[in-house]
Amino acid sequence: MFSLLCHLASAFVGALVPVFYSYKTIKKPTQKMLSYWSKYWAVFGSFLAVDAVLDSIFISYFIPFYEFGKLLFLLWAVNPYTAGAQFVFDKVLAPFIKRHEKKMDVYVDTMVDNVMTHGPELAVTVSSAVALQRLHILTI
Repeated sequence: MFSLLCHLASAFVGALVPVFYSYKTIKKPTQKMLSYWSKYWAVFGSFLAVDAVLDSIFISYFIPFYEFGKLLFLLWAVNPYTAGAQFVFDKVLAPFIKRHEKKMDVYVDTMVDNVMTHGPELAVTVSSAVALQRLHILTI
């Protein structure tokens, strides 16, 4: 139950609150706030990617209070007083991207091309499989 509450709080703190403040920044933009929220969303996107990998290996079963740790990280990252996302962006993410930018350009371009080329047929295959599964369930 505690883990579920932390998970819900993380969604609120990590996404819903920043969406609201990003909206307010877009309505009345300043360079400082545009930079702040751009860095936050870059860090948040990276956080989601890392979390998806860690979740796939069931890390939360091995590390006690993993969900609580994620919540604490997001509270630190989103808070303008701690400026955690700016710290992570400036000290970790930007240097990493700068070091690997050329390789990442090639990889991302290839990935986008593959999605544009094969995405529609994959969507048809997946939707057909889902429809067949529904039919199977209805006939049971």
